[in-house]
Amino acid sequence: MPSGDARRASTWISLAIGGFLATQVLVPLRGVIAPRVDTRADFSWSMYSHSYRCQAKYADRNGPFDAFAELKRRADAPLLLHREALVPWHHWLCGQHGGAVTATVRCAVDFAPAADLVPPGGDLCRLP
Repeated sequence: MPSGDARRASTWISLAIGGFLATQVLVPLRGVIAPRVDTRADFSWSMYSHSYRCQAKYADRNGPFDAFAELKRRADAPLLLHREALVPWHHWLCGQHGGAVTATVRCAVDFAPAADLVPPGGDLCRLP
C-alpha cells in the first residue's frame, strides 16, 4: 500500500494529466461552437479553409506593367490583398506611374462568381 505522500503525488500527477487532456479537447471545441471567418492577422479556426482567386491587370501610359513585382518590394504586401487596402495601394501606384493607371481587378472567394473590385478598365487615379 503506498504511503500518504506517494498517494498525494499520484493524485497531483493524475490531475495534471487530466487537466492537460481536458485542455486538448476544449480549446479546439471553441472553434466548432463559435466558428468565425477572419483573414486578417488574428487567428481563426477557419482562416485556411477558404479559396481566393484574383486576376489583376494594370497598365499605365506605356502599356501593361507587373504591379505584383512592385508589390513584392513592399513590407505591407500581404495586407494589400484586402478590399479596403486597394485604395491606398492604387494611390501609391498612381504616384509611381505618373498619375495614369488603369486596372481590371476581379476576385472570387470559395468558387463563387468573380466580382470586380474596381471598375474594369477605369482610371485608378480618378477614383475616390
